[in-house]
Amino acid sequence: MTLDMRGAEPRDASVAPTAALAGFAAGIEHRRLPAETAETAKRLLLDGIGCLLNGTQGDPGRIAWQVIRRFGYGAGPSTAIISGEKISPRDAAFVNGITLYSVGDFIHHPGAVWLGLALLFIAIFGGIFVVPLYAFLTTTVRKAEAARTVAANNIVNSGAMVIGLGLGIALSTFGIGLGQLLVVAAMCLISAWLGWKLHLACD
Repeated sequence: MTLDMRGAEPRDASVAPTAALAGFAAGIEHRRLPAETAETAKRLLLDGIGCLLNGTQGDPGRIAWQVIRRFGYGAGPSTAIISGEKISPRDAAFVNGITLYSVGDFIHHPGAVWLGLALLFIAIFGGIFVVPLYAFLTTTVRKAEAARTVAANNIVNSGAMVIGLGLGIALSTFGIGLGQLLVVAAMCLISAWLGWKLHLACD
């Protein structure tokens, strides 16, 4: 995987290497990136966002934020992800970098095993629920309406996920530790109720 650097301005010897690298990265145009590079960047960006959100709940990020609040430069144009406050670029790089959990940090986290098992069983039981659901949707309607039925179900699923995510974030913001678990439980009850209504409607 290579990056096309043709046309890049030669680096001024008086410019620090970090500033030169930052300037080059800021000036990269998407159309000049190879397709493989662009896809890898997207995947790493999504992975980084997920790790960063997880890191906001960890002790290293909180400790880094306390250090910045005590010894930092104060307000600035950059954002501390862990609090949403505006701080200097140097301070933001410090606190956000520590908040950004790596995969290795996640694996060594005390709750990583339980979280991994939880995700595994969510995937298993989700499949047990979803596969019969789609079979039910496509066999209880006329063939001409099967595609529209599946599309409508996908829209409902997307809306439910967005609402659940929003409620989970809101509850976590207010310090309700079991907020996401309660939201998941509530959404399961709503899903079961909708499934029962659909079953009765098709009988």
